[in-house]
Amino acid sequence: QKGNALYLLVTSWPADGALTLPGLRSQVLSAQLLADPAAPVEVQQTRDGEWHETRLVLPASAPGAYVSVLKLELDGGVDVDASPLQQADGRVVLPAHMAATTGGVSIDRGGMSTGWRSTEDSLAWSLRIKQGGRFRVEFICASAGHGAVWKGGHEVAFNIAGHTVAGLLVKHRDSDSPRAQHHPEAVCVLGEVELPEARSWDATVQALGFAEGSQLRLAEIQLVPLP
Repeated sequence: QKGNALYLLVTSWPADGALTLPGLRSQVLSAQLLADPAAPVEVQQTRDGEWHETRLVLPASAPGAYVSVLKLELDGGVDVDASPLQQADGRVVLPAHMAATTGGVSIDRGGMSTGWRSTEDSLAWSLRIKQGGRFRVEFICASAGHGAVWKGGHEVAFNIAGHTVAGLLVKHRDSDSPRAQHHPEAVCVLGEVELPEARSWDATVQALGFAEGSQLRLAEIQLVPLP
């Protein structure tokens, strides 16, 4: 951000040619690609109650090989909904660094939980969804450090919409996130939850037990929409 300009770094070009930004309340006056200012970028903004959405219709291909920069000129300063929001693909990502923490757990410089060794510790979020439905609950957990092997065995409880999903964290697959290049991550499927309507929901996660000699290192929780 610089003045009334907001800069977006796009590392993965959208296949359908449209980039959706939920939560941006500011009016966008114009948008352009810095590498190709003459390329047309259409701005579409909608509001449905408390849900704000900005859609940028982009050229078919990215102007940059690795990263493309979009400049948005705003009518005033940046005003965004800072809560975790449902994305265009239906997912809701709950990063550890966006959670309210209680007890001895804290968030390290890499955005992961650290010091989580007590059942009195918890993380909490207030999230917002645009479309209700059934979601798979995936925990993305990190290893203790660079090159370390992730060890499961922690028992957790995830609470949302008056329901609790609990169980042991067991790796279903390796994470392919950029973070995992430095700290191996495991994707653990805990179960499913129903969020019946579009609104704000409060979610919490607590540890019920720990693998011997290790702490719970949580990167994020993903709510993945089911058919």
